[in-house]
Amino acid sequence: MQGMHQDAVADSEEHVDAQAALWLLASLSGFYRQPFDAELVIQRFPPPFDLPMLIEALGALGLKAGLARWPEVGLSAWPLPAVALLVGPSPSTVLRAFPKTESAVSPQSPSQTLLTPALIVQHGDDTLAWVKPGQSSPETVAFDAARAQAAPVLLLVAQAEPPVSESVSRAENPKTAKKPFGFSWFIPELLRHKTIWRDVLLASLAIQLVGLATPLFTQVIIDQVIAHHSESTLIVLGVALVVFMLFTSGMSWLRQYLILHTGARIDAVLGEKVLRHLLHLPLPYFEARPTGTLVARLHGVEQLREFVSGAAVSLVLDLPFLLIFLAVMFAYSWQLTLIALGIMALIVTASLFMVPIFREGLDKQFLLGARNQAFLTEYLAGIATVKALQLEPDVGKRYGTYLAQYLSDLPPSAVPMFRQESWLKVTGSRCWLV
Repeated sequence: MQGMHQDAVADSEEHVDAQAALWLLASLSGFYRQPFDAELVIQRFPPPFDLPMLIEALGALGLKAGLARWPEVGLSAWPLPAVALLVGPSPSTVLRAFPKTESAVSPQSPSQTLLTPALIVQHGDDTLAWVKPGQSSPETVAFDAARAQAAPVLLLVAQAEPPVSESVSRAENPKTAKKPFGFSWFIPELLRHKTIWRDVLLASLAIQLVGLATPLFTQVIIDQVIAHHSESTLIVLGVALVVFMLFTSGMSWLRQYLILHTGARIDAVLGEKVLRHLLHLPLPYFEARPTGTLVARLHGVEQLREFVSGAAVSLVLDLPFLLIFLAVMFAYSWQLTLIALGIMALIVTASLFMVPIFREGLDKQFLLGARNQAFLTEYLAGIATVKALQLEPDVGKRYGTYLAQYLSDLPPSAVPMFRQESWLKVTGSRCWLV
């Protein structure tokens, strides 16, 4: 008989009776003193229930669950409570403890194997006691008889940390509640891809080392080829430069591909987290803010992907190799190197002083952009009203004013000025030293 049950479970679709699954979730939540709301569970995990979905629902309630095969002997060494999955329809005496959820429970297909959970509350060497849906007291059965009635796997359940998921129990973890969105969300996702960043650093090292060949070869061409009219040396250097250029192009493409791919993965994870956080905010939060503003803030996550895949991260990855270039620069001329370092220190100092100003300007620009987004969203959603009241000229004029304010507050950049100054000082000093 046990073999027939195992074959039936293995060869057909396994689903857990929906009302019995809700009974099980409520029973385990009560056992572990966790809040439970059947309507929220149905909303997040719509029936039909299968075993992976049941395990995921238990995880959302703050419980960790897993499947294990029935032992050959008694269950005395196994932790309680455990859940046996009885093969066949649930008893007709199942209590409909969740009448509000019956409309959301779809009927099971006749071809599906229906599993009914039974909560094992006691066990011994040869017997065990379980509670089936609709029963008010445990039922004692022999171990072999229970094993013959059940599927070949048991569902083991234990307490997990954090205790309760916000999406099901409405309880909020204080650690995550006080954690604002920022680099505290961003850096852990970066650290999850350590292997990729290691490969990117190796590619950066190869690019930087090969990058030193271009100025060195240029020096050899000027000092040796042009001065001595050595055509054979010129051919060799030209072929070597072409090989280095191809190698640098390939490594640069590989590095950029890894950065873009990793940035897309991080963007997907953070976007999902932000949307999940937004969906679980209370209704007054949405009532107090225009839809366009919320959409603009969601689009702000894309800025993180652009940051990860942009030039800023490439610059950070190339910083460790700055020492190699400084060593070569000092070998050529320590005076010009000190001038370049002085200009760099000036740029860093000016940037530190300008950070508050730029931050204020960027915040203002973001708020103006969110206002424009909200304006467009609200008026496009109510375009029928706009046309009925003939508000097209007023709406166009207001949006033109908003757009002008947004464009007038774009923060300027002082980098070109420092770049011109750096070129002028280095070139002038080089001519003076020569």
